[in-house]
Amino acid sequence: MQIWTQHSRPDILKSLEQEIAKAQAELRCARTDIEKAQNRLSFSLSAIHALKDREDPSEMKPKV
Repeated sequence: MQIWTQHSRPDILKSLEQEIAKAQAELRCARTDIEKAQNRLSFSLSAIHALKDREDPSEMKPKV
């Protein structure tokens, strides 16, 4: 890659340091997003189970 020969060592190190910092921030955001998605899934599953528990078993039979 030309970047390694066209830029000075300090510039390359600074760029790599910035890229690593950005990647760390992106991972933090991704972890938060995954936690939010997991919470949504847990909530939805809980609602499904609660609704199924309230339902009359005779209503759960498939309609033919």
